[in-house]
Amino acid sequence: MEQIVAVQRHQGQVVGFQTDSGRIISYRKAILEAEQGDLEGVFLQQTVGLDHSFSHLPTLP
Repeated sequence: MEQIVAVQRHQGQVVGFQTDSGRIISYRKAILEAEQGDLEGVFLQQTVGLDHSFSHLPTLP
């Protein structure tokens, strides 16, 4: 099972993620995979300002 290790941002907004296997996936695909149980350590919750939940992850160049 994969984990998210970095975020991809565009104009400050999270638009994608990198997994520990090196895959780059979109925000939408990450949500789908998390719902299916394919991403480890992801807790889905509807909230305003969700971006702050990823502040501990490095940003992709």
